This record gives sequence, C-alpha cells and structure tokens, in this order.
Amino acid sequence: MAPRSDGRGAARWGLWAACALAAACHCAHARNAPYAGAVGPAPAPPADLPARVYLKTPAETFTHEWYVALRAGRLWIRPNVETTGRDEPWRLLAPDGFARHGKRALDGPPPALREISADGDNLAAVGEDGLVYYMKFSDNGWIDRWGLGPFGDPLYAAFPHRGLAMSHRGPLAAYYEDIDGNRHPISAGVTTLYALSGDGLTIGYADPWLPAHFARRICGPRRDRFVAAALSASASTLFVIDRAGDAFTRLADYDTLGENPVLGYTWERGVRGWDEDRSLPPEDWAPQPPVPGKVTARITILTTGAGNAARELRVEGADAAGMGGYWTKPLRAAAWRFVSTGAAVTGPFLANGADATVPAPRPDELLGPVRDRDLAGTLQRPRVPDGSAPSDLRVELRRFAPDCPPAFVRLSGGGGAGGAPASYEVPLYWRAPERDEAGRVTAADGVLLVPTRAAPPLPLAGLAKRMFGDAPRVPVKITLAPDGAVVLTGDAPGLWRRLRLVFH
Repeated sequence: MAPRSDGRGAARWGLWAACALAAACHCAHARNAPYAGAVGPAPAPPADLPARVYLKTPAETFTHEWYVALRAGRLWIRPNVETTGRDEPWRLLAPDGFARHGKRALDGPPPALREISADGDNLAAVGEDGLVYYMKFSDNGWIDRWGLGPFGDPLYAAFPHRGLAMSHRGPLAAYYEDIDGNRHPISAGVTTLYALSGDGLTIGYADPWLPAHFARRICGPRRDRFVAAALSASASTLFVIDRAGDAFTRLADYDTLGENPVLGYTWERGVRGWDEDRSLPPEDWAPQPPVPGKVTARITILTTGAGNAARELRVEGADAAGMGGYWTKPLRAAAWRFVSTGAAVTGPFLANGADATVPAPRPDELLGPVRDRDLAGTLQRPRVPDGSAPSDLRVELRRFAPDCPPAFVRLSGGGGAGGAPASYEVPLYWRAPERDEAGRVTAADGVLLVPTRAAPPLPLAGLAKRMFGDAPRVPVKITLAPDGAVVLTGDAPGLWRRLRLVFH
C-alpha cells in the first residue's frame, strides 16, 4: 500500500512508515533454509499429475503463471500453459518441494500437508495440524509469522472447514473500483486467506499484516444466512455456491471494507478521480445467474485482467451428453457456456434442477438462523422538550447484526385519533469493528446517513432536527455492551447536545 500525497494522507504517513519498516523486518526473518534432510536426486513427477489444471481443489490449484499440485506431502509446479504458453514438465517447487516454516526444525521430517490454495503471487499450504505455510512465487520466500514482524504469530486454520481460499490482489488486477467507480491503484498488493466454516455459515479472513487468526468476518449473502457449500477467491473477489446451485460473488478484503487505518475513506458518495478517498459502503454480494446444466460444488474464480469485472467463474459440471468439464462465464456476463475437458466429474451434483435424481436440500441446508435483531431504544440525549415529540414516540434499532451493516434507526409516533403513526428511518453503517478473543464485535465506527431527498414526516420533523441537525452524515460510536445492549453516541453537527441512544 502507498501513502496518500495530499494533506489528509500526511497524517497517516507515520503509520505507513512504521508498517513499511515492520514489513521489511517481517520479510527478512521469514525466509528459511531448504529442508536439511532433502538430499539426492529429485524424484520423478507422480504419474497422476494432470496436463492442465482447470479447477481449484485442496490438492490442485493454479495462478496466472503456475499450476500447483500436492502429492505425498510435496509441492509440484509447472507453468500455466493456458496463460504463459510455456508447456514445461512438472517439477518440485524449489528447492525440495517441501513447505517450510520457522516453527519446524529444519533438520527434522518435512511437514505433513493436507491442502493447498494459490492465487496471484501467493501459495498457502496447510498442515495436518492446521498450521498455514505461506510463500511468494516471486522469491520462493516462506512467511514465518502473520502480523507485523518480528512480533507476529503462526496462523492456524480450524478443522473442519468447507474451504480455504488464498487471494492476491496484485499487478494483474492493477486497481480496484469503489462503489462509485473511483479507481484505486494496487501498489504493494493485498493478500487475504479466506476460510469458510464447517457449517458453511461463516466467512472469516486472515491477512499477513494483521494478527494471526480468522476472527475478522465478512457478512455472507442473504444477511449472513446463506449456507455455502464451497468457497473460492481471486484478487479479493469471493465466489460461493450452495447445495441448490445458487451462487454469489463479492469483492471484499481489509482495504475495501474500510478497515485499513492507513487509507482514506469517505461516506460522501461521488466520483472523485484516481486514488482519492475510497467511497463507502463497500459493494454488496451480487447474485449470479443459474447454471443451465448439471453442476457440482467444485467452483473456481480467477483473475483475467485489470479492474473489478476482470474475473472468470468456473463450476464443475457436465453437458447434456454427460461429458465432464466446467461451466464458465465472465463475472458480469449473463450467460454460461460449457467447456468439455473429458475429465470425470467428481460430484455429487447439486440440486439446481438440472438432474431430477438429486433430492432437494432441506431448508436448514440452505438458510441458517436469522442474525438480525430488532431492538427497542431510549433517546437519552439530546433532551426533548415537552411537546416537541409525539407522546407515543418509539425509537428502535431494526435489522441489527454486528457483522452485517446496515441497520436502521427508526422513529415512529404521532398516530393520534386512531391514525397510523408516522415513521422515519435512518440507515446506520459501520466499519473497523473491534472484536474480542472470540471474534464478537464489541465496538465500531459508525455513521448515520440521514436521508436528504425526503424530509421527515411532520410529527417527527422537530425531533429529527434535534437528533441529526442539518448534516447528511452523523458520525457515531457503536458500543455493544456485555448485556447485549447497543449504544450509539456521537455529535450531531450543529447541535450543542451529544447524541446518545441505548437499545435493548
């Protein structure tokens, strides 16, 4: 990442410089010597290594430059002939095909690996104990710690999980576009390792610059109720599918979600130009059109060029004649096409209606519990003079889920004489959540995005004026108390009273 060159960026220069220095230390201590026990000539490539890798699995994966395969604990690579044009034989990943890590004695046995994932310049290999080994193809350097070195820790993936997906938003992607289409360059690149939980309901992520855990979470489709059967990722774009064949995609990482303290963000929407503050909120999940044929949960997303849309989706399946291959389309295209590879389908097929023999999933296999809560609130500040608010006033926080902004602050009242009460809703967004050791959100930086196109209904106009002033954006601090209460505090611009709302 690079510091901004304007005045606002200068305030972040010190933090950026500290991160850069720490990264240099991190890289310096992260390289390990070859496995000392690897002597003698290299073995012949296993006979079952494929000529091409079309779909990513825990044992076979690819990047724009390399195919990678895991066989008997060793890592084999060959150039990606589809993109490089280099048709070379498989060889051991230099120097000996073994993953390396500072927690392992180099004169001891090599680690037992159970899965791999790769994207861009990155390769992750996961040991039987869940320890993540991570390297860069560009320098064959294995990372020893996650977090700002030299104080990081080893990263462990939990078992069981339904998927691990390495992502590198690097030079091939060139830039990303925020929700308003503003382009932001990629300098140092963004590495993210995503993890889909064993029940398919939680997507966590880790980043080499951050503490070594997957407690940071990304709200899943359908307000975090979507039960994903599989996960794939490339250049920070996630691809998930469920047992009914419904699929969604979303670009989301530490930077694009608004959590990086080095970068500039704004809730003021609009087109600003190259490398200005990043517009929030981040993009949401986008549903993908149904695949018109038999498919499995073996999915892959890959980067094809610059910008958010330069991604290709692939889903393993079969055509009408039963030939194995994959269905594919560009990220934002409306139609899928089938590519036959002649490979046997690993199965099983999903219940997307293309195979009448596949039973429909149970409802709980497609949708998890409702995460949203509707909470009753109390307006503690500003004080509301008698007669300036409806006598039947209600203040509520609706659709609140700590991992899934937005929620809505709702005012209602003024029904009088049997009439329906008036209502007024203000969206509440937040970013940079603070979490406890269990990953639960305890606080966040929020903003009330006061509607500007429609005035509050008359019975609530005076109250809304006192609460929000004339500003379209009211910053608030969101605190989640141990007893479950949600507290919003902040300064309503133009008001001398502090804003404080408490919801139970």
